[in-house]
Amino acid sequence: MFCSMCGAKLIDGAKFCNMCGSKVELPQTEVPSSEADTTILTSGQPEIPASEADTTILTMEDFNDIQNVSSTQSDHFERIPQPPSVFHPQPEVLAQPDVKPIQASSDNHTNSAYPSVAVTKNNKPSKKMQILIISCAAALVLLLSVFIIFKFFIFADRLNYKKMVYSTEINDSGYIYYLSDYEKPKNAIKVNESDKLHFSYDNCFSKDGKYLYLYSFVDDDHECVDLYRVPLKKLKKKKVNDKYLEIIGKEAVSYRVIDDGVIYRDQKGTLYKLKKYDTEILMKNVYSYSFSKDNKTIYYITSKSDDKDYSIGYINISNGEATELAQNIDSRVSVSVDGYFVFSRKENTDENNNLSVYVADKENGAVKVADAVSAVYGIDDNTHKVFYTRNVIKDIPYSDLIEITDEDRLYDSDIDLINNEKMKMSYITLYAAGINEEEQKLADNVTYVEVDEMSGLVTYLRKPENVAKLKSGDLDFYDLDKDINSAFESEGRFAYRFGTGEEHELDIRYDYRFILDQNKDKVMVEFVSDSEHPLYLLSPSKEPVRVGSSSDYISGAFINDTFMYIVKNSGGSANLYRYDGKDSELIVENINSGVLVPNKSDFLCKDAGKLNIHKMNGKIIESIDVSQLKYYTYIKKNNIIYSEDDGLSGQSINLYKGRGKVKKLVEGAYQYNTYIEQYKLDDESTYISYN
Repeated sequence: MFCSMCGAKLIDGAKFCNMCGSKVELPQTEVPSSEADTTILTSGQPEIPASEADTTILTMEDFNDIQNVSSTQSDHFERIPQPPSVFHPQPEVLAQPDVKPIQASSDNHTNSAYPSVAVTKNNKPSKKMQILIISCAAALVLLLSVFIIFKFFIFADRLNYKKMVYSTEINDSGYIYYLSDYEKPKNAIKVNESDKLHFSYDNCFSKDGKYLYLYSFVDDDHECVDLYRVPLKKLKKKKVNDKYLEIIGKEAVSYRVIDDGVIYRDQKGTLYKLKKYDTEILMKNVYSYSFSKDNKTIYYITSKSDDKDYSIGYINISNGEATELAQNIDSRVSVSVDGYFVFSRKENTDENNNLSVYVADKENGAVKVADAVSAVYGIDDNTHKVFYTRNVIKDIPYSDLIEITDEDRLYDSDIDLINNEKMKMSYITLYAAGINEEEQKLADNVTYVEVDEMSGLVTYLRKPENVAKLKSGDLDFYDLDKDINSAFESEGRFAYRFGTGEEHELDIRYDYRFILDQNKDKVMVEFVSDSEHPLYLLSPSKEPVRVGSSSDYISGAFINDTFMYIVKNSGGSANLYRYDGKDSELIVENINSGVLVPNKSDFLCKDAGKLNIHKMNGKIIESIDVSQLKYYTYIKKNNIIYSEDDGLSGQSINLYKGRGKVKKLVEGAYQYNTYIEQYKLDDESTYISYN
């Protein structure tokens, strides 16, 4: 007899198995059979109970390790075939179509004539296959992790991309509303219930899009404000959110949102840094300040009293550490965008040239670059050279300058002045110098010197050494020196140079000039006079080029090497032109304003009653019917948020989604701003203009 659990041979009369310790159960004398629960082995073989719902089909290979059933079983089992014939049926039996493979019950039937057998097929992969599977799984997990992180940042960026804030001026209330998704205007959240608040177009959202910065005017003159901060995630719809308005600055006269907070200066000149939970004083008595390109450094100018006794230095924003570069400065100071200070001190006895010029930076401190100077005009951001002048006064007899033509109409004192007196004529010489560099003389007898620090463009008027004598009948003897200087200037020629480079003459006269835009080493300049406003393309290596012939320039900007500009036309509206370096081409007529969009290939134009998107060749891509356009913001390709005056309650804000689809977002708004306008288009050289 054998154990029903482990198959070991039992000692006759034993009640427990001597191998596994299981209780020995005597087999039942009757084997239940059922027509629905039997498996046919061979004809005439006994029926073995099984359950079709709880069975496992076994094959010949699955029984290789199972022990043979002993032939010494009781008479009841003598009619059951021995294990070899059970588990290895003859081929003719297997070929019978209505014979099923033997089934073994998965239940532990202790009363069964045969023990229940749990069978597991050994399909374990090889070690190489295991290593390959593990490597693939690890790579998949890594890729999935990178994808999730990427999607997280993209999703967060997309959330910021959709943010918008707008205000209303109903009954002078100044309500502010916030939208986390401008395409879902019904979810607008009212930020304030009581105080009249405002927001700035360029200092509204925090850099990470988590906070909204607002302000309220302290005085009627609007000279200073109180600053507020609102955590956007705490704002709830249909709730009073005033409790989340946190005052973070009092009586601020200027402020700027930075990466991790706000920098502001109050009326007393104290400069503060506002972090998430605390406020830090950076500097007191600040006269003015500016930021480096990366917003990591503040360049400051302090003054203990107005317009004198200046000190200069810089502050590391991250740790608040301040470094002073120079003090006891008694003249105005300028600073370049990369932290080069230019200042002067009155250190010379010559009243016409009493200044010394200094340049200061982090690396060198304050270094004197020139002495005995009459005026300082600025620094070239590219070469860090300073431009300044020295004044030479010459005594010129009036008789060398004036011819008496109407002696009978002159007073005796006027005739005596011409014959015996001398005029003090000022001759100004232009120079340039840098730290540890020799001084360079650039031009003699100049006036109207202007320096554009970003491009390094220097313009000036060269006066002649002498002019033809002036007729006494054409002069005003009450302001004689002015008339003589004007005569010299009228004979002079305007010129320009980039830094200390080659000088070029201009064939025009102007009263003042505007730098419109810069592309690499090319600068577009508008020269303004009483008669015209011509545009000139200036570059270091080429002669000046006049762009177009119109005198009614409105706006313009470079798109790569092409300059797009808008000028007024005779009909009261404007035309858009394209200058490719050779010729000006009319692109669009009768527009009211335009904007070059950031993808550098399209531009928007406000036509009469329409807002159009054009290709560079003037072809209209999209056209929106607008009645009274106020502002517009280019969001992404062919998507525009714009507002129009509805004539009664303020402005309606709309979203144009392309292909003629317009969605009205807000009615009765006073102003709006989007997160994308502040922080997504900063580096795209977007140029916006309105007529």
